[in-house]
Amino acid sequence: MARKLFYTLVCLLFFVSVSFGASFVVSPKFYAQVDGTPLSGGLVNTYECGTTTAKATYTTYTGGTANANPVVLSAQGEASIFSSGCLKVVVTTSAGAAVADGTMDYLYSFDQSILRDADNNTLIQVEESADEDIIRFDIDGTQKMYIDSDGVHIAGTIYNTGYGRFERPRFEWETSAQGTGGGDEVFIHAGAYHHSGTTEQMVYWNSQIDFELESAGSNSASDDYGADGWHYIYLDDSAIVTQASALLDADCFLNSLTAPAYNEAKHGWYPATTTSNVTTNDRCIFAVYETGGAILEFWHDGGSFVLRSAVVEDLAATDMDATYAGNNFALTIPGFSTAAECTFIGTYSNNPGNINWQTYGQTDTAGHVVSGLNVAGVVSSNTLKVITSSDQQIAVIISGDSTNTAQVYTNGWYFPAGM
Repeated sequence: MARKLFYTLVCLLFFVSVSFGASFVVSPKFYAQVDGTPLSGGLVNTYECGTTTAKATYTTYTGGTANANPVVLSAQGEASIFSSGCLKVVVTTSAGAAVADGTMDYLYSFDQSILRDADNNTLIQVEESADEDIIRFDIDGTQKMYIDSDGVHIAGTIYNTGYGRFERPRFEWETSAQGTGGGDEVFIHAGAYHHSGTTEQMVYWNSQIDFELESAGSNSASDDYGADGWHYIYLDDSAIVTQASALLDADCFLNSLTAPAYNEAKHGWYPATTTSNVTTNDRCIFAVYETGGAILEFWHDGGSFVLRSAVVEDLAATDMDATYAGNNFALTIPGFSTAAECTFIGTYSNNPGNINWQTYGQTDTAGHVVSGLNVAGVVSSNTLKVITSSDQQIAVIISGDSTNTAQVYTNGWYFPAGM
């Protein structure tokens, strides 16, 4: 037997999907020949791929009537053979004698539900059962990922495409006309975050969340108002577990007096340790300043900057020394932020000087000049972005005579990377 049988089979083999899941082995019929002569009465033995276990084939696309196995070819070397999945074919003479190149293994149909590799252990599968609505991805025989109505689920400890990612929402201060929280609600508009908690997943919400702070509000685990200060808003991992869905409600958020720290492994801001109401699985997404039992008004457009409704005087008019040592002070910004917008005011006598600022702890003796504040006998101001130390401090110096003073107001703060 020449190699012509093998080449004929290869050239003819292609597969067409049909309604019951089976496919043509060849189209329009299985056909075998030897050196141009039909293999009359030839036998087509069909098996499961890579085995000697017989596999059924069918006479029509409906799969209702099984072929004999082996299938006997007509005088023209033809037969109608329908199958699905993976098939091994062994072609012999009518007497059952082997023919050269008569065995073909790992023949696949273009099955509507599975795309797989040659050894059947790496595949993409659509629905293991009827109306399951799940797409599965197997690597080397193990399911590594699946997609369902909640989104993409990646198994194991490696999550290469999601860590730290987010679609930051617009945070909105509640006015008296908007809400019923009496000044203790924050409106959190639609957003999404990768949450590295009990489950690695993207969580999201598609409408405005009316989150009411304090334990009597949206989440009983939240801290109540006490002394004036910052309240940090977290994704509550335990509530998300209870929710059992990536689509969050208001009770999946909580507010805490505990400030977060950046977690390199999780690519986001999480508590460094577990406290009374937050754990290392809770991701921080925002902060509000509470004063007098209500949230201080702010403005945010969904970007990286949060503007306060009123400036805060963080440095009263002071005659600062000409060296940075001892001339440091903290800005009124959240414990995770190290960038703020500040207004500097200089008041000068007859001897003009310069106001310079520096991130507290830096060793550069010059720092950054606040331009436009060096005109004798004039009170002048300039607004600019400053970078603080990790504890939100900058240092300021002023040159000129002893009656020159510097004053600093904080207008707002910037989100850090990963929040």
